[in-house]
Amino acid sequence: MKTLLTLQSSVLHGYVGNDSAAVIYPSLGIEIARIDTINLTAHPGHLTEAAAPLSDTRLQELLQGFCSLPAAASLKAVHSGYLATSAQATCLAACLSALRKSSDSPVLYLLDPVLGDGGRFYVDEAIASVMRDSLLPQAQIITPNAFELSILSGKRITDANSAIEAGRDLLQSGPDICLATGIKTADAISDILILKDDRSYQFRAPAHKDGVSGAGDCLAALFFGLYLTGADVKIAAEQASITTRHIVSKATDNRDMPLFSNRHLFRIDTT
Repeated sequence: MKTLLTLQSSVLHGYVGNDSAAVIYPSLGIEIARIDTINLTAHPGHLTEAAAPLSDTRLQELLQGFCSLPAAASLKAVHSGYLATSAQATCLAACLSALRKSSDSPVLYLLDPVLGDGGRFYVDEAIASVMRDSLLPQAQIITPNAFELSILSGKRITDANSAIEAGRDLLQSGPDICLATGIKTADAISDILILKDDRSYQFRAPAHKDGVSGAGDCLAALFFGLYLTGADVKIAAEQASITTRHIVSKATDNRDMPLFSNRHLFRIDTT
């Protein structure tokens, strides 16, 4: 039975959004239902322009229709990533409670706040306000990069300590877990796990190359998948961080994650 609903972008070429999730989650034994929030030829790094966003009306119809199915009773998790419009974000916020009511068990929600990177937005800035006000309070897990962490918290991210402080601010809004990704320091790039009980853990790697598009999507799905299959939160975050970096190191350029050829790396290892 489908146990996870993922709402993200879809591309004809490459592995970002739902096309990343569709490789990672099944590799961990998690069957997914997916809603593609936008259809693209490839992610914007390929300089393609063809895009077909899903209307908020159609998104609402799909979510409401899913809630009416008997299969919705098996839902255990929701993962949202790239949302194409603020109306989509508003629609998802309104429908989350219905998704939870339709399930026979508690439904965990991971918010991957895909807003931008490298100091700039690549979505409508209005989406950030809806995420902050309506989606963040309903999420149990949030996985922002440094730019997104700064936008949502209102704090400047300059190092690991400022990222931890900003993550703790976000946790006060509702989530229990923040996995801040791609936090740059002088000699390293860290993924930082911040928990509501004030624990934090840094997973460091040498800052030896530029990032690869889709790395954040990969890390978020792998972390959530490992956590859902029973891994301790620290082990899930560390394993997701290490595996994502390993795949990044195999990329031939910074535009595409070689996910499919490395799908054997997505495994459950809770030791």
